[in-house]
Amino acid sequence: TGKIEDTSADNSIVSVEGNILTIHSTGQTTLTVRVKEDENYAAVSLVVPVMVKAKPVGCADELLLDHKDEVSFFAYNTSEIVKGPFAIDRDKGVPGTLAFQHYGASWDLGIQYYSGTIKAQYTTDDNSNWVDAKEVTPKEDQATTETGIALPRNATQIRFVRPSGGTGYHYVSNIQVHPAQYLETEDNVEEVNFGEILIGSTVTTSLNINYSNIKSEIYPVLSSNELSTDPVVFGQCGAFGTQTLNISWRPSVASDVVEETLTLRDELTGMVKEVKLTAIVIKGEQKITWSRPGTITTCLEFPEETDVHVAVEWEMVSGEDCASFEGNMLNIYKSGNIQVKGSAAESDNYKAYSIVYNFVVDYNPTYIGDDGNWNDPNNWNICRVPLEEEAVTVDAPLELSTSVTVEGLVIAANGTIHITSTGGLSVAEGGIQGAKEDGSSIIIDNKPEGAGFLKVHPAATKKPAKVTINYTTAAYNSGNLRDEVWQYMGAPG
Repeated sequence: TGKIEDTSADNSIVSVEGNILTIHSTGQTTLTVRVKEDENYAAVSLVVPVMVKAKPVGCADELLLDHKDEVSFFAYNTSEIVKGPFAIDRDKGVPGTLAFQHYGASWDLGIQYYSGTIKAQYTTDDNSNWVDAKEVTPKEDQATTETGIALPRNATQIRFVRPSGGTGYHYVSNIQVHPAQYLETEDNVEEVNFGEILIGSTVTTSLNINYSNIKSEIYPVLSSNELSTDPVVFGQCGAFGTQTLNISWRPSVASDVVEETLTLRDELTGMVKEVKLTAIVIKGEQKITWSRPGTITTCLEFPEETDVHVAVEWEMVSGEDCASFEGNMLNIYKSGNIQVKGSAAESDNYKAYSIVYNFVVDYNPTYIGDDGNWNDPNNWNICRVPLEEEAVTVDAPLELSTSVTVEGLVIAANGTIHITSTGGLSVAEGGIQGAKEDGSSIIIDNKPEGAGFLKVHPAATKKPAKVTINYTTAAYNSGNLRDEVWQYMGAPG
């Protein structure tokens, strides 16, 4: 119901406009068709392998033996007469059938004498043993053509014999051996069993294809896109030989028995060979692939699914006081050793999977934000705002516009704290470490409308040597420069 949104392919081979595919040249490509979403159905893509091949034109048989001259048997013979042998040119092909022409004439000695037969024979071992292929009785003064006389594929020579007792004249001519025509598997294999295939893996097996006198290129046709062959085409018109076909299978669905088909076809001769392909596809193994740390210093997002897109459930095995999961997010609370477990359920195609990891938690709440906002959980390595009883580290510029309290404070190399006129920082007995001696690490605003503050517990032994206070003064009565209209900040009396 959806309309084609887009297509793509190798434009030198085919191109698509709308739903019309135009062929430009022979070759292989992959056609991708995308159908856009409509009100009832989601968008979908389909990838189709496309092969464009030339229309076969055929070719004439190449004769393995073509002897046109007459072979003559004269008068009366009291013993066997042999003519030949004639060699079959096996470099040109595999012997298939024999054809020849024959006729006879009387022996006229006042009385006409005419009798006898002619035998066509072949050998497979060069003259040692001769086997009758056809015995004929030549007709007097009438030429007869014999065709389609079967020869074994290993025949090497042909000869003609007139048995003893023949009379008259016998003639044989136009002796031809035509190549055999076949397309078959070696040892007549009808089924190839791939055995067990682990889903997601590829298994390749080989099948030998014997062929002779084919009239078009052979394109192996497979019943599933999960199968492929190497080569994807073989042979040419008139060719003969053996082709090793490598068949690869990468199944995507687990099943006790899977059956597919390999079809070999010579389009011009109609020769077809089908081979059944079978396999048992067993469920695959899942795994979790990620770069996991040995030490955890921040909240950590664990993988949501395995490598084959099965959901993973995470749980704490030990160290619950140091960390806990919220979905696949691990939140940390204090330093210590933890052990976690991830589990993926069994699916139609994959076995259940579980794995246990051990981690060291190094807990140190650290401000790492880039917008200066203390109260944004995303600005903290622990993915939450620290509690008042926790010591923190500031490792980025921080602007405090509200009052906050911490147990202790470390100002790291990249950290600065700017306390605005509405903000304040209270530090308990943990004190402040890392502040620069020149007072630039902590800056406090003091303005007429309010003043920021910094409080450090008297028992704290670690305090900044110096802080910077920005004073701002303003006249309340413009134009009258009297002492009483100026704001003044000094040491308490």
